[in-house]
Amino acid sequence: MKKQHLLYGIRNNKLVHISEVEKGIKCDCTCPACKGRLIAKKGNKVIHHFAHYNADECEYGYQTSLHLAAKEILLNAKEIFIPALFLKIPFSNRYPIKIVDAQMVKIDNVEVEKTQDNIIPDVIVYSLGRKFYVEIFVTHAIDEDKLKKIKKSKISTIEIDLSKIDREITDEELKHFILDDCEEKSWKYNVNTELWLEKFKMIADKKAISVRRMAQHIDYCPIKMRTYRGKPYANFRDDCIYCEYYFGDYDNGILCTGSKMIATKEDYLNYIKNNNKNIIMD
Repeated sequence: MKKQHLLYGIRNNKLVHISEVEKGIKCDCTCPACKGRLIAKKGNKVIHHFAHYNADECEYGYQTSLHLAAKEILLNAKEIFIPALFLKIPFSNRYPIKIVDAQMVKIDNVEVEKTQDNIIPDVIVYSLGRKFYVEIFVTHAIDEDKLKKIKKSKISTIEIDLSKIDREITDEELKHFILDDCEEKSWKYNVNTELWLEKFKMIADKKAISVRRMAQHIDYCPIKMRTYRGKPYANFRDDCIYCEYYFGDYDNGILCTGSKMIATKEDYLNYIKNNNKNIIMD
């Protein structure tokens, strides 16, 4: 594992980058985690970084400093690029369905580490009348317990993975990393995937599973994956779970949109439009 250099310190109650301070003890900085005194190492042969003065390096200094820097960036931001949203059909091997494209969204307000329903999210972002959480991953990703609480709260949550960033990253580079497009941003939970899954399920046909010897068959497959004596059918394990029209199980059957040819969000919207059905548009 690469060494994690401390790039931010506290001076006059303000977070400062190593590039903003004088060399040595004159930096007049303290550690964001343990509050110990720091020196600025800025030689020609070393990566510029802070080190603890006459003390061992703090276990949480690096993590705390990046957390604080990321939160400060979000506090002062006017917009943030959020990743695309995909719906993964449970127990399916089909490709996920894109629900929303990656996009830049306006930030109306930001709150940091404010308790919400027994959760303390790193950052709460308010945008266009809605809110979502932003979690900063430096050394610890969102664990299962916190994810369960997030899902229960029904608040969409983005995680930004800073665990592999360059150890010499500048303040401007970190700002670009937090606010602009990057592969390390991902939705850990988004309430819209649940809403869209329910929409697809509501218009899907319920098809029973028939067990024949060791096989599970769906009779009268609408896209005729297989035929036997002129009768169309599909094999559940070999066909259905890979099919773009499969939308999950129910009791002893499956949910299938093959008769309506609905495999994507666009297919769904066109079907609703062409059949004059009323829906709530997101």
